[in-house]
Amino acid sequence: MKEDFKNFVNNHKELIKYVNTDKMTWQKFYDMYSLYGEDNSVWSEYFDNKAETNTSISSLIDNLKKLDPDEVSKNINTINKALTLIGSLFTKDEVKDTYEPMPLYKKFED
Repeated sequence: MKEDFKNFVNNHKELIKYVNTDKMTWQKFYDMYSLYGEDNSVWSEYFDNKAETNTSISSLIDNLKKLDPDEVSKNINTINKALTLIGSLFTKDEVKDTYEPMPLYKKFED
């Protein structure tokens, strides 16, 4: 069990900084390892997620490379037209006031 823990620490060198900064002890890490094993979510707090971040960024870049500029342009134009149409429905310039009050000196039958 101790050899497995040593291998685990060697694979996750970021645990060392928690011990060096007195945020954790090797005993607490060993206890966690004994209770939860290697593949538990309790370790996510301590593991360095740079590899995951790099993977996310590279997958984002790959997805951006796959985009068709013409298709993006068409979608932007469609959205622009829809927003223009919606905006024109709510502009005050196009709303006409058709109400005309009756003069005070006139009666309904006049």
